[in-house]
Amino acid sequence: GLELDSSVIRKNKDAMLDNREAGNSSEKLATALGYAAHILQLLAAYFDIPLRYPVFANNSRSYICDLVPSKPEGRDRKGGRDAGGTAQRGPPPPPEKVKFPLYIDHVGVERERTRFAYAIFLLNKDIEQILNAHGLDAFGVAPHYTLSNLHKLLLYCN
Repeated sequence: GLELDSSVIRKNKDAMLDNREAGNSSEKLATALGYAAHILQLLAAYFDIPLRYPVFANNSRSYICDLVPSKPEGRDRKGGRDAGGTAQRGPPPPPEKVKFPLYIDHVGVERERTRFAYAIFLLNKDIEQILNAHGLDAFGVAPHYTLSNLHKLLLYCN
């Protein structure tokens, strides 16, 4: 009975705050995404496919990570040189894991909605990754395709 209502992403701050059910609908959305994240995590383990964007299912407080290259100390953005112009040697530092929530805590904060929307995009990219590994095409990576793509993947497992 849970739905992924992508309108939560699009609603503006005033409309969200005026709606008495806004907190309840965003909690239902977070719960549904938590279920989807858990299913995805289990399928990735079952098929032995390491996900490009690691998913951490934690009920209605699940999140997904993106790896961002970290800037090494003493290097600037141009050509890997330190402040004195000397080229730096050695391997680049490991990328940082940046967490993106599959839930919205502060519905009125634009930054939170942007991070949430990006998390759903990454979740869909992971579903698409597993579908493609089995020769199946995803319907798309927009938020309203999450359940359709997951359903297609589960039908394949059957």
